[in-house]
Amino acid sequence: NPYATLVSGRERFVSLSVTDQVAVLMQIQGLFGRAKFADLTSVGGVGKAGVTCLGSSLSNWKKSYSDVRIIDTSASGLHEQVSENLLDLL
Repeated sequence: NPYATLVSGRERFVSLSVTDQVAVLMQIQGLFGRAKFADLTSVGGVGKAGVTCLGSSLSNWKKSYSDVRIIDTSASGLHEQVSENLLDLL
């Protein structure tokens, strides 16, 4: 849980240099932005905090669908990233 790591790592964060604090703050901002994960090792956390995992069993989807993709669109709608067919990974 990134929140628990941030609360418990407060003292470590305060003892870091300003440059290191900025780096940690950029990682934390990434958790709320578009980053896939954040490196919280400087404050006692893990290297890939906030990793999102699929919570559904895709093998059940194979019965009904032939193409399942994740489409990540920017807020402005100008940029779009489409994943490969997730069912091909099974």
